[in-house]
Amino acid sequence: MYKAGLYIRVSVLECKYENECQSAENQFKILNDYLKNNTDITIYNTYFDLGKSGMTSQRDGLKNMLSDIYSGLINCVLVKDVSRLGRNYTQTGNLIEKVFPFWGVRFISVNDNYDSEKNFKYNNCLMGLKNILNEGYVRDISKKEKTALRVLMKEGQFLGSLAPYGYIKNGKKLEIDCEAAHVVRRIFEMAKTNVSCYKIAKTLNEEKVLTPYAYKISKGIVKEKEFQSFFWRESGIKRILKNRAYIGDMVQSVTTTLAPKGKNIRLPKEKWIVVENTHKAIISRKDFELVQNILSQNSKKISIPINRGDSTDFNIYCGMCGFKMSLKSIKSGSRKTGYYICSAKSSGGVCQNTGIKSSVLDKTASKVFKTYCLLLLVETNYTTSEVKHKVQCAKRYTVLKKANLYEKLKSNKIKQNDFDIKSKELSLREIKSNEKQKYILNTEEMLLSNSYVLLKAFTERITVLGKNEIEIKMRFINPFNF
Repeated sequence: MYKAGLYIRVSVLECKYENECQSAENQFKILNDYLKNNTDITIYNTYFDLGKSGMTSQRDGLKNMLSDIYSGLINCVLVKDVSRLGRNYTQTGNLIEKVFPFWGVRFISVNDNYDSEKNFKYNNCLMGLKNILNEGYVRDISKKEKTALRVLMKEGQFLGSLAPYGYIKNGKKLEIDCEAAHVVRRIFEMAKTNVSCYKIAKTLNEEKVLTPYAYKISKGIVKEKEFQSFFWRESGIKRILKNRAYIGDMVQSVTTTLAPKGKNIRLPKEKWIVVENTHKAIISRKDFELVQNILSQNSKKISIPINRGDSTDFNIYCGMCGFKMSLKSIKSGSRKTGYYICSAKSSGGVCQNTGIKSSVLDKTASKVFKTYCLLLLVETNYTTSEVKHKVQCAKRYTVLKKANLYEKLKSNKIKQNDFDIKSKELSLREIKSNEKQKYILNTEEMLLSNSYVLLKAFTERITVLGKNEIEIKMRFINPFNF
């Protein structure tokens, strides 16, 4: 008797263009009709993934089903067709050919007439071919969808999920949101008089003006999420000042994905889709160009080369407000010094953290790491002196053992063949002991030389608590199990 898990997946495209519930119901009906004629299979549970791509394995329904397989709760999986299980050739093939057989799971794809319990070799070849075709189908659909979207973009239709701050969506068009547009105009007016982005952010924070994110929450456009900024930041002001949407132009296709499962990459400007005068402007082109010139001049003024040090590669956070700290160049007389400043404070926020010199952070982190490594070596009883002592004892033991064996050979207590075997064993033990000594001593030398690669690999987070006080969280309690 088989305990089955019915797996039902509705794709992203089906959710867009078809009735999601209808697609899921159709799959469920097909699977139930199949079970009516196969009384040796009973349903244990049904697993759903609605609006999920078959190119990724990060699906809650699939994960829950696999968890039940590993727990021994189900030993049979039913799908409408193999594309429901997945459209990634490698991942789906691994499930069908390795995971399911290893756990003794019978796999049935109804529309493909596939049952892993019958005609195993033929069915596996067929499934391999279907998996390749399914992945090719997704890539083809993805390419066609991108082409269709680019056509709409070139027509000046807005395809983003959220309108830029100062606008609201009306279908695929943008319309001015008078309340937010007033703030946008004010930001540009301040920028025109050469007020820095930092001071603009500080002014808006002091006046308690809602940030774009907070404003969208207040209007019910988005739901509140954790770790979102509710105060204006310098970077956010810059994004607004550089956004061509405010002069009535539509700029889209700024990023793309190389494959259906790939990461987003930023395209060069010449590949962006720009359509002018698609909606009403909030800012005149003349004022926009003036602000761009001011931003360009200011950026040239502050481009000061400083020694960034090793710490720029770490996750450095403020111990007072929890925001990330950023490296800033601060002028003192004729010298330029690198400081880590809380991003909340640098954007006009109220954080009281005074920051820390990058050179101080680098030196402190280096000292902490050396101490950490020494403690590890002491804790595992593998300090230099102890290792050397153990190796010397092992050598004396080997010499005495060999001498004892030789005496036994001379007195005919053991045969030559036994002597050769035991001597070889002792020699191998001595070689292994020497190799272990070299490995441990090299490891200690590498650790105590403060290897930057190791420091980066071991450090999860650095928290700046005060002017010269930091807290370092390591990724491992003890990664050395020699």
